[in-house]
Amino acid sequence: MRKSYYFHGNIIKFLFKKHYCPWCGNLLSKKLNHKILNSNSDEAKKYESLYSSTDGGSIIGNFDSDIRHHLFYCGTCDKEIEHKTLFSYQRTKKNISKLINIAKNKSIEMEIRYLDKDDKEIKKEDRVFFDKVLISLVVNEKKIEKLCYIACKYPTYEEATYFKATEHLSRVKDMLKRNS
Repeated sequence: MRKSYYFHGNIIKFLFKKHYCPWCGNLLSKKLNHKILNSNSDEAKKYESLYSSTDGGSIIGNFDSDIRHHLFYCGTCDKEIEHKTLFSYQRTKKNISKLINIAKNKSIEMEIRYLDKDDKEIKKEDRVFFDKVLISLVVNEKKIEKLCYIACKYPTYEEATYFKATEHLSRVKDMLKRNS
């Protein structure tokens, strides 16, 4: 059986920084995830780049392969989370917190809504993962709504999600900094 290991992202941040569960707030542990695939399966096609060979990394033959990668695990909630998803979530929450602080300092009315795929608002306790973040500002008595984050899937091996900032995020930051 062939063994393949992969890691995408910042290994130092993964190994040496403490990370907390977005659902319950407890410290996350690191876990090695194993997946055994047959080379003829459809799912194995996603992992072709892990195999180095003379023909450009394609899988030839019929064999089983043990695919391994690290992820975070919360023992309290019994949930696993891909490190790329957690890092992206943390970065998004940090950026939103910065926007809230700027708005408070400038006394600008600001509302942040977390939406699902169907544009329905997500309740506060379920806001761990969202599909869209809509930021509403009241500037000079005009309400301005901007879609600032969209959840996307990584086109890689694992089923990780990342939160992509739209071009509107920088416009919202500029509006907040200009208006007082």
